[in-house]
Amino acid sequence: MKHTIKKYFSHSFAALLAIIALGSCTQQDEGYKKFIKNGEISYTGMIDSLHIYSGHNRVQVNGLFMSDPKITECRIFWNNKADSLIVPVTRTLGVDTLRVFIPNLDENIYNFEVRTYDKLGNKSVPVTSIGKVYGERFQLSLSNRPIATVVLASPKLTINFATMDTSTGVYTTEVTYTNTAGVLTTVTAPYFVPNSSPLVINPSLIIADYKNGSFSYRTLFKPDPKCIDIFSSETTTVTKP
Repeated sequence: MKHTIKKYFSHSFAALLAIIALGSCTQQDEGYKKFIKNGEISYTGMIDSLHIYSGHNRVQVNGLFMSDPKITECRIFWNNKADSLIVPVTRTLGVDTLRVFIPNLDENIYNFEVRTYDKLGNKSVPVTSIGKVYGERFQLSLSNRPIATVVLASPKLTINFATMDTSTGVYTTEVTYTNTAGVLTTVTAPYFVPNSSPLVINPSLIIADYKNGSFSYRTLFKPDPKCIDIFSSETTTVTKP
């Protein structure tokens, strides 16, 4: 009798567990069906190797379309999706490149979101990247590289420069002068000695064919290594050194 009762309770307990498990599966299945009630979600292949290059009131957006042949367009969003750009995409059998400029941007730091789409409107998961835009504020902060001394031993002119804050992205100074043949000439004085490792500051510029009179100069800046634009200070004229 005891064995019969024990066997009865074992079978009842097993049946109860089966009912609970079945109910749980049913709930999960209903939740899944509700999630895909309009059909299975189809994603396009997302953009690969996304890079945002800074610029002067603009950025350059680069990326790769690697494998999905269904992609027909790419959409770039910024300003919390308040602004966007649609880029048509024609896929080939290989790797295709996204390279597009976004102009007329205010000076700021932006978070860009890129999605791909197919002709049915299916979209990829988003890919995001940060981009910095330089503008008037940055431009107004720039100044010429200071000149320490100017030495003239006609026709040789030596311009000795002082150092300056390298966080501005200073990389060269352009000097424009009239040479001994009467030709207006422009030469450059890189801030760092080219190919020096570690970097060595270039202290001076020697002009061997300077005609007495005056010269003008301006300093060029690239605020970060991947910036697509060059900025310059105001031109300064030095008379009769």
